[in-house]
Amino acid sequence: MASEICAIHAYKHDGNLYKSIEKHICIYESTKCWIFFLPPYQTELVKEVTSAPSQGTGDRSSRMRSYSQCTNEHPVFWFFWKDHWFNILLTLKPSSKQLYLSISTPPLLEEKAFKYLDFDLDLRVDNSSGNLELLNSDEYVFNCTKMRYSDNLKKEVSKTIREVFTLLKGDFFKRLTSDEKLEELWKKVTEVTGKSKEEFLSKKLSEEELGNTELVEFD
Repeated sequence: MASEICAIHAYKHDGNLYKSIEKHICIYESTKCWIFFLPPYQTELVKEVTSAPSQGTGDRSSRMRSYSQCTNEHPVFWFFWKDHWFNILLTLKPSSKQLYLSISTPPLLEEKAFKYLDFDLDLRVDNSSGNLELLNSDEYVFNCTKMRYSDNLKKEVSKTIREVFTLLKGDFFKRLTSDEKLEELWKKVTEVTGKSKEEFLSKKLSEEELGNTELVEFD
């Protein structure tokens, strides 16, 4: 399983598939977690950008969805845990390491696709200051009502946020971004792909390719 490539599907609580990631690489699997590598200029992200009522159908529940396709400029390692209600994106920029944590269900593996529910509540971790920045909390509050999050679900989300603060105090995120950990991750990438870190970092797009490619930071 660890060397297989499969799709990652993110769903809203109402069952809507709003994000699909492909052409990434599973570099590690254990009884506790999975780690994916998202190669720069290779990984494909298809994401819903708008959702509006369909015109002329007479059905307000019928909606037209618009999607964009894009890729990442920098290497990304994506961590999922089998017993934690969050996943973490570690983006390696030339002068910094960015940690982005999303509150979500543990993933299910069905038909070679990872599927999880995203609850629109994210945190940015700043290891240098030891701070956590809570993001898009207004969207979470809105969706609690719109999608009728149960009391048990909201309690689980609150419990997860407390868990994240505990992990921060225990230097979990510092260990995740340590030089030793990054060296270990790149070694796994090489073992699975046969390519070195330098080969991935040296990949560039031509001016024409850049003009036809949307670059984003994955979140």
